[in-house]
Amino acid sequence: MNGDFASAFQELMQIQKKIDDSARRLVEGAKVLVTHRAEYQPVRADDYPDRDAAYYDGTATDLAAAGVRVIGDFADAAFDRRHPDKRTFTRFGLAADGSIAANWFVLGPSRSLTLQTWLEDGRTVLTIRSAVESTYPRPPETLAQHVGPDMTTAELIALHRRRVAEARSVPRTIHGQDHLLAAYAAHEEATARFRERLGSGIVEQSLRKKLGDRYVAKGEPLVAAINAHPEWWTGEAPAPADPLQGPRMLRVKFLASREKDGSLHFTTFGLMMHMLPELQMKRVAANHCRAARFLMGVVTLKLAGEIPHGPIASGLELALTRDDVTAASPFISFGQYPEVEEPGPVAIRLVLEGFGQKRGFLSMFRTDPELLHLVPPAGYASDKDEWLRQMCRRLGQDAPASLPRERLHEAMAAASRKARETLAAVRARFARGLPHDQVLLVKVGLATKRGDDEYAWVRVGEWHNGGAVSGTLESTPRDVDGLKRGQDMQVPEGDVFDWAMFSKQRGVVEGGGTDVVAQEFGVDL
Repeated sequence: MNGDFASAFQELMQIQKKIDDSARRLVEGAKVLVTHRAEYQPVRADDYPDRDAAYYDGTATDLAAAGVRVIGDFADAAFDRRHPDKRTFTRFGLAADGSIAANWFVLGPSRSLTLQTWLEDGRTVLTIRSAVESTYPRPPETLAQHVGPDMTTAELIALHRRRVAEARSVPRTIHGQDHLLAAYAAHEEATARFRERLGSGIVEQSLRKKLGDRYVAKGEPLVAAINAHPEWWTGEAPAPADPLQGPRMLRVKFLASREKDGSLHFTTFGLMMHMLPELQMKRVAANHCRAARFLMGVVTLKLAGEIPHGPIASGLELALTRDDVTAASPFISFGQYPEVEEPGPVAIRLVLEGFGQKRGFLSMFRTDPELLHLVPPAGYASDKDEWLRQMCRRLGQDAPASLPRERLHEAMAAASRKARETLAAVRARFARGLPHDQVLLVKVGLATKRGDDEYAWVRVGEWHNGGAVSGTLESTPRDVDGLKRGQDMQVPEGDVFDWAMFSKQRGVVEGGGTDVVAQEFGVDL
């Protein structure tokens, strides 16, 4: 292997290790959050000589002026066992009418005061004053609002009482210390169960909230590492290699350049860390971007998993089957896999060739690196585009006949029209109720600053009788002002461009045809 490549990939592997280490620490922290159960025991404040007495006592005085009296001081024994070097305690208070509970503490430089009211309809109102806001998700029944440390205690109480009134439900009455501690324990248990159901997904939600617009650059690599290591969350040993999953740590990118005739030149970037040459496919038809990346991905796993590390003879022929296809491939709809049933052998030949006359990304490591070119087997005399299509279809991907780039809008319109023809049936299915692990998404065009449309998916929450769809935006548009991920949306049924049934475990299980067309023509490149 070329020394420049080896050095570059060694550096990449070190970067990936740092990402993995950070991601694992995030998962470990989230697991502590989910598994922790407070064990409150009465303590004497005088046993904490280094306490911030001014904060504890000053807050108690301010609360007393609003009718909230001190119940007592308590240490969390479970916290103390985990962090013996961080001695602290929490002071609890309760309003005279039992409608508002308060707890406040000091932990290092952080000072926190939380007001809490339990409502008869099962919801809980939290108003939290602290310098740092928790970014972990809370159950929908918890109505939480965070404010900064500059708000006075009197202002915080006034805000909390307004929020309780706006909830339009009768507050539960808490009767004394034992009832209060039991209410806190029940709330902690409900929150933990909610987060436990989300699994390691709570880290992604936390990162999205914490990083905002920086999530794609800073958060996505961490989430990708977490998703590649489910054992970090479960605590179970990694499962034996599964032919549908492929080598867990294999991370390969696809790079593309477009030729003057509209065809594309694809290369991989990542096989060198497995001591193998990179792959390339030349003069790929304009709408075979999805097919080429799919086939290259299957070959990548085959080489990394079964071919001994070391030199590969030019002209090596490989036989592939569906057992070589990975569920993690972004170029199949795994929830609908196999997308097509077409029997027949799958054979490819790997020929060592240079990148070509054009200087590409890989040329930064070597003037003309030798790559493995995926070509038909020796003796194949038919059209190469048709060969690629046949190989992909026999591996279960519904690759289309080759088309020029000018046919993109026609193909996209046809996929949208097919989706819209079934919209009434989809609406009826949604009204009857979807399987518990599925959600419905609709795609809508949003007007951009340039005057064209940017398409985005909306998660459907309600489909109104009048035809409008209400839901939340699944991504932050790149060129549309005033919209961000998670924002409430209302979409007229007539504006729906596409629909998809989505499962977190299996991906798109039905629909989503316009996304497939976008991949086919390389719109996602």
